[in-house]
Amino acid sequence: MENTTDFVPRHPRGFDNLETAEERQAWVIKEIEELKEIDPNDGMTFANKTAAMIAYERYLEAQKPESERICNDFMAKNFIGKYGKKVSDCLACVLQPTFDAKLESFKYEGHIQYTAARTKLISDHVKAYLEDLKTNGQQSRQVFNMGSGLDTRAFWDDGMKECTLYVECDAKEVNDFKNGVLDGLKEAGGLPE
Repeated sequence: MENTTDFVPRHPRGFDNLETAEERQAWVIKEIEELKEIDPNDGMTFANKTAAMIAYERYLEAQKPESERICNDFMAKNFIGKYGKKVSDCLACVLQPTFDAKLESFKYEGHIQYTAARTKLISDHVKAYLEDLKTNGQQSRQVFNMGSGLDTRAFWDDGMKECTLYVECDAKEVNDFKNGVLDGLKEAGGLPE
């Protein structure tokens, strides 16, 4: 059995010590305004930056002990960038008074659990789809990941083994960031087959 005493359920957030709803609201408005600014070095819009949030939340799930996690995107940590935690914290601030209180038994905020559950659900459906195609004799078993964001499913999801062609589609800015990270991992010898 794994020792879970060192497990940190979440990282501290900028609004954790704010006492009133007004203080939290002012904090999240300021953060979102900053996130809406487009850095000319990466061209990422606010919508693009949400892809990094999903990477951050998958990273948090991957940090759980193996017996507790429902998916293991071990590559997600490489795609958080400067936006992932910040966008996730903003969502947590907005949802905390309602959503998270109802899911208190989870060790993470509810929206982070949602990301993990959504990842697992998609993996389960893709695996069933590919297995069905193989069972029915299909030689070509293709998956087209529309709005793929910073998904690294092809590297860690065993259900993808039956896929013969995997295609991802997202905004240029997201793809440029992702390809830059993947190129860096490949150069460093840290990119799995």
